[in-house]
Amino acid sequence: AELRQGIALANEKLLAYGITSIQDASSSNDRRRWEQFAAWKTQGILMPRIGAMVGLQHFAAAEHDLPELGIDATELRFAGVKIIA
Repeated sequence: AELRQGIALANEKLLAYGITSIQDASSSNDRRRWEQFAAWKTQGILMPRIGAMVGLQHFAAAEHDLPELGIDATELRFAGVKIIA
């Protein structure tokens, strides 16, 4: 509930400043994180478009699984692979 409230507040602030697209470059992004982003988008809690990277260990699954989430690719898109040496 706290996370949802925080995302809703961040959404308000982002839109108030005219920010319509954000990027999540976390190397820990996996299917579960993408499902959470998709849920927030579907529920209208997070309005800006999201470009999210995945970690190298999740790349193979991301290529296959992410299109199955059923959300418009302009709203939630695969933005690359984050590799940390």
